[in-house]
Amino acid sequence: MKEKSYSIIKKLVIRTSIVGVFVLLMSGGIVSLGFIDDIAKDKNPDLDKAIDIILSESFEHVFWILILSVLILIFVVYWTIKKSMEEINSISKKFSNINLEDPVVRYDATTIPKEILPLINSLNETLKRIKQDIDQKNEFIKNASHELNTPITILNANIESLPDSKKKYELKEDLKLLENVSAQLFRLSQVENFKVQKNESVNLVDLLNDVIKQSYKIFPKRNIEFKIEGSKKNITINGTYDYLLMCFRNLLDNAAQNSPDNSIIKINLYESGNVEIINTLKSGVQTKILTQNLFKKFWRYDKNSYNGSGLGLSIVKRIIDAHNATIRTLLVDGEILFKLKFNKI
Repeated sequence: MKEKSYSIIKKLVIRTSIVGVFVLLMSGGIVSLGFIDDIAKDKNPDLDKAIDIILSESFEHVFWILILSVLILIFVVYWTIKKSMEEINSISKKFSNINLEDPVVRYDATTIPKEILPLINSLNETLKRIKQDIDQKNEFIKNASHELNTPITILNANIESLPDSKKKYELKEDLKLLENVSAQLFRLSQVENFKVQKNESVNLVDLLNDVIKQSYKIFPKRNIEFKIEGSKKNITINGTYDYLLMCFRNLLDNAAQNSPDNSIIKINLYESGNVEIINTLKSGVQTKILTQNLFKKFWRYDKNSYNGSGLGLSIVKRIIDAHNATIRTLLVDGEILFKLKFNKI
């Protein structure tokens, strides 16, 4: 059986009609009772005179019934509209919280006012097309990262066959950047459809220690120190270890790349599950930082620099969002502060 949506106007007509019938029955009943009562008391009634008397005596009763009926009618109209608006507000909230991973919103047709059903159907169709476009984009990114692997492997083999020289070293460094772009594209395709399971948990202290061990290996010659401060207790949050590892690794890599040599990157850990990453910025980078652009894909501090893919922080933002956590940035006296807030278990 096909479900049909209800109509606000139809509900109003039905309910006001019920009130109208109630008023007519009550008014007619009072007039009839008055007429019967007066006829019973008058043995030789004059019909016209009796009707006039009855109408005049019943007018006051009918008047108060009409007043009461109007009040009831106002309440019925208000209640009907209010209940309908509650459903519309619920729809509005649901659309405002749409996750583009799965943007198709489906509603039970019986709970939607008929007057706005065409709008809901149009929105659902639009969101369905958006979902298809997102899936195609993610598939393209994933395929692009795979397609890059073959030429990278060939280039690497050819470079290794060259005699040792400054040029060979430069080519290997350039190839590392290309490998990084390919790896970041693949990670981006992974995190786009990533969802955190409710039963997953991660110890933040252990996670950060693992990230720091990896980060030391990436920047061995720059003498950059990663220092955890704050709570040493076990702090457990709802999250996926591998993706959080990727998130913090990208944050620390970003901090190291934009810090001067021989600097300290501080990681403040709080019992509430909040994490702060603070690093001093290189001279020249400070004036180029635009915090509102940091998490945009392919955005870099220095557009003339080929250092980095511009995807690391966008991956961070996607992972943070998937964990229902928040991240924000502050610039204070030549330092940049990343403040992360997780849901502690």
